[in-house]
Amino acid sequence: MKTKYTLLIAFIFLIGFAILVSAQSANLMNIYLDEDDETSIAYDVELELTEGWNLVSGLLSDNQIDASSEIKKKDITAIYFYSNMDNKYLLAYPEKSPEFEEYTKKRDVCEDGICSAAEREYFETWCSADCQGELSEDIMNNINVISKERLILTKDELQPVGPPGFKEHSFKTYWDEEAFTGATASDGEQPGNCDSWGYSDMDCVVVHNNMGIGGETYNYNIFINSPNDRNPYNDNFGKAFVISNDHKVYAQVDYTDTPNVYEVAFYELADSTLKLRTEKKVPTFNEQFMSQANWVYSEKAGKIKYEAIILRLNQRNLKEGWNFVSITPDMIDVDLVNLKGNCDITKTYFYNPYDNRWDSFRLEDDFEPGMEGMGAIIKVSESCILGTSEDNVNNAIMPPQIPTD
Repeated sequence: MKTKYTLLIAFIFLIGFAILVSAQSANLMNIYLDEDDETSIAYDVELELTEGWNLVSGLLSDNQIDASSEIKKKDITAIYFYSNMDNKYLLAYPEKSPEFEEYTKKRDVCEDGICSAAEREYFETWCSADCQGELSEDIMNNINVISKERLILTKDELQPVGPPGFKEHSFKTYWDEEAFTGATASDGEQPGNCDSWGYSDMDCVVVHNNMGIGGETYNYNIFINSPNDRNPYNDNFGKAFVISNDHKVYAQVDYTDTPNVYEVAFYELADSTLKLRTEKKVPTFNEQFMSQANWVYSEKAGKIKYEAIILRLNQRNLKEGWNFVSITPDMIDVDLVNLKGNCDITKTYFYNPYDNRWDSFRLEDDFEPGMEGMGAIIKVSESCILGTSEDNVNNAIMPPQIPTD
């Protein structure tokens, strides 16, 4: 008898879910499968929105919504983006919140486990922690080392160092003293200090380039670090930065085993990009950003028509915790077991806008035709990449909260 009740409950759930999909059907007008585009898939979506909150694919912009759409941009009260970094919603429309603006600047965070396009292609933004496996074995043949030396820095003493002809590049240690932040006199800004950068009572190492007349103007190639800061986002030591685009001269500063002794290397590249093991295209931050499912609050019920350009499944990086995932044509008629790539998926939910509730979705359930254009939330145990088995506003209005389990 218990088995019969279990089957009955499962049957009722499937019927309810089918009704939801049917009511909110995304009828595709066209699907553009560009076989030469290894990263993205583009398609036209017709999706029924309810009055209130709807979870839809992509971050809508003015030029995405079709002129024949019943739902216009003016009918949308708010669009919220979920930040997995901060575990909170960020307002993206009608105005961009300061938190949203800041998020869009957090591109290419080194040591986030993702080798982004910039981190793997350009040496000044290359992150060895994320991209070492992408590097071609002959990379050293493209580097001409100009000089390499060890430098003992004295607190509050400016010490010039650099390759021949570049002695204006200087390194200095501070202890809550003045630290140049790239501000010039024309900016009307005052240079910051180590304390304003979050450093207090610790050695604060500042690296900057004196590029102006008499050393009055400083460019933006600045590192502020401490061996004890325990903040990987501020620790740029060991990472190359360009000091001359014209001559392709790069500098790299790294710690040694001896306190206040740093190793400085200057070198030139034969060309501006790294040689990679593979020519496979890497998604940009913006492509990842625009591919996420987002909350849309509509003032009325009706059909919205828009073009969605979403990363292919095997290009979508998920981070530990909750991820807002767009449902795309390459996911239809396939279950999560065969779409999870190397992800350990612990939970999946769809939002039911008609009943204002979250409905769970099992790994064994197929994504049904008509779900394209909808969004889902997927919880994973650690950072991973999705893929088929073959790949291996009004601030008072807030979107529904993510399930607590």
